[in-house]
Amino acid sequence: MFAPYHYECDLREFASVNQLERWLEINPVSYTIYIFQSEDGPYYGDCDDYAFELIKDARKEGYDLQFYPAKTTKKGVSHAMCVIIIGNEYYFIEPQTDEVTLGGLID
Repeated sequence: MFAPYHYECDLREFASVNQLERWLEINPVSYTIYIFQSEDGPYYGDCDDYAFELIKDARKEGYDLQFYPAKTTKKGVSHAMCVIIIGNEYYFIEPQTDEVTLGGLID
């Protein structure tokens, strides 16, 4: 399961959405199958596992990527995504498919 990672460094933004998308293309998280072992046996990773792995990889390379729990149903079922700021805009990243979507303006 997820364990917090602590890095002593200054995190930076991606210079552009294009740079982010190129980084996502070469990052292996979206095409990796995660299988974890629990007391009940093995289980496949889901959205939060992919989000935490993507965040870990981004921070290893000095990028400021954050976790975003997105509520998706009226019953309160959540979906984990990542969020990143580039310039004056924030973007959501679907960690299992690398889809990047503009969230909105900051200013």
